[in-house]
Amino acid sequence: MIGRTLSHYRILEQIGAGGMGVVYRARDERLDRHVALKLLPSGVLSDEAARRRFRTEALALSRLNHPNIETVHDFDTEEGIDFLVMEYIPGTTLSEIVARGPLEHAEILRVGAQLALGLAAAHEQGVVHRDLKPGNLRLTPDQRLKILDFGLARLVRPFSDTLPTQSLTGIDTVVGTLPYMAPEQVRGAPADARSDLYAAGAVLYELATGRRPFPQTHGPLVIDAILHQEPESPTRLNPKLSSGLEAVILKALSKDPEARHASARELLEDLERLGDGVPRSAPGRRPRRWGRLALALGGLGLLVLLALGIDLMVVSGGTIDSLAVLPFASAGTDQDAESLSDGLTESIINSVSRLPEVKVIALSSVLRYKGRLVEPDKVGRDLRVRAVLEGRVAHRGDDLVVNAELVDARDRRHLWGEQYNRRFSDIFLVQDEIATHISESLRLNLSGEETQRLTKHYTDNAEAYQRYLKGRYYLNNEYDEAGVRRGIDQFMKAIELDPRYALAFAGLADAYYGLSNLYLPSTQAMPLSRAAALKALAIDDGLAEGHASIGVVKAFYEWDWPGADQEFRRAVGLDPGDALFHLWYGFSALALGRSDQGLADLKRAQDLDPLSPFIRCYSALP
Repeated sequence: MIGRTLSHYRILEQIGAGGMGVVYRARDERLDRHVALKLLPSGVLSDEAARRRFRTEALALSRLNHPNIETVHDFDTEEGIDFLVMEYIPGTTLSEIVARGPLEHAEILRVGAQLALGLAAAHEQGVVHRDLKPGNLRLTPDQRLKILDFGLARLVRPFSDTLPTQSLTGIDTVVGTLPYMAPEQVRGAPADARSDLYAAGAVLYELATGRRPFPQTHGPLVIDAILHQEPESPTRLNPKLSSGLEAVILKALSKDPEARHASARELLEDLERLGDGVPRSAPGRRPRRWGRLALALGGLGLLVLLALGIDLMVVSGGTIDSLAVLPFASAGTDQDAESLSDGLTESIINSVSRLPEVKVIALSSVLRYKGRLVEPDKVGRDLRVRAVLEGRVAHRGDDLVVNAELVDARDRRHLWGEQYNRRFSDIFLVQDEIATHISESLRLNLSGEETQRLTKHYTDNAEAYQRYLKGRYYLNNEYDEAGVRRGIDQFMKAIELDPRYALAFAGLADAYYGLSNLYLPSTQAMPLSRAAALKALAIDDGLAEGHASIGVVKAFYEWDWPGADQEFRRAVGLDPGDALFHLWYGFSALALGRSDQGLADLKRAQDLDPLSPFIRCYSALP
């Protein structure tokens, strides 16, 4: 074909080839410019009707006019050869670049942001790429990313069933390239924008680590990995990578489309927030006043500030004394994964809420953000907190991977972040370490007793703990009789595994209270609740949940308000950050005539759980 002229395009050299045709650099003799000609495989357009449909859709692609997308100029046919005329883009594909090894952190962010910009522009016009991969992404000499072959996988596929394809036992397919295909594509579902986001995550993973998320080369093994395995931690493969960027990549690679970024715009926002490589920092934000002074004075200036005892965190906006722990994202989509992620979130909330110097928002309020990508500053405004903890958990077999990151909600400043790669049996240690790091990052001066409260857990049996989490998951998410009874069954199994598991008995007490009146006469349900709560306290008299459960029985079944008041006061003393305990204690104070204290506790309950309709209703506050 070299030297041949098609229409008014003179072919100069071959520059690429793939499942959707051969690409040549050509010269447009009319407009005196270089273009790329993609010659479609023979037989793709079997008749004139197919050719007209292709032309219509190809010209629709030409409306994608964006700096990060290769432009389609025209479609034509000559001497039986069908070809697309596209923008000629000199440069290097990402597949060539990544063959040299992982990119630097800042370069990944820069390339990834351009990729997200191009995807957003196309998706907003209803166009999906369907075959995104490093070979379809090119960096121009001035370092602009261009997405090639946008939408062509869809154009080629519908017009001929006779086009030779490679089965999924090989790597490349006409409708996508297997290592970059989302699980739903592998299962045969139509590709959509979320499939492109998965592929973008696979590309970012490769840029960050130098290898694909699933490096298997045999087709069936690749398919199995895409459907059933989690990719190896990017920071394990590249320790220079930030935990923030790893979290973005793994979110895009979620097997559940709903768990990925809601749009390419959200992916872009996540990447932009990483800024200069510091997780969650705002792009282009100037250093604060003291930071600029230290930079101006150099290392000596920093030493002077430290010598003067200036706490940079306090200077930048005051002590951080309030926290929202957002629901941990789950790498899985089943109920076990959901109960683990919700349970880990609740456990961290319960641990930190025992500390007297920090306000921690209750689980029922933060659950509103589950599965949503939300800015820390918005969470801060909604919940009136200064810090936000975000995280992700993946559990497969006995492997546990937990990522956690603490962010200042006012300026998105990264306070602390860590990734834990442990055995599932070490989950208690992971929770303890996260809670301890939070207290250190918030500059809390803890006594020995407070430190013990922070890291206290109630069983060493990981399976019993998992059963307990499932029980709480049913109580928090399923509000019918079947859900409550499923919760009871899980608490019972936890107790069978560890008969000294006080917290499981407290969960059982809550579940029986949930059955009372609605699904079981109170004369049957409440004695069962009382017995479970008494058993919890017999094991551990310092269990706040046990005292609160006994208080509920005394208040709402035995009508013993003085007795209930003592139990609620003990619960609040043991766990001053629990919204429900303050609600019950406020009730008992009002019932016993302590109006000021009662109203104060009801107000405190609402402060700790501001989005809970239950708290708002029963606290009778505006």
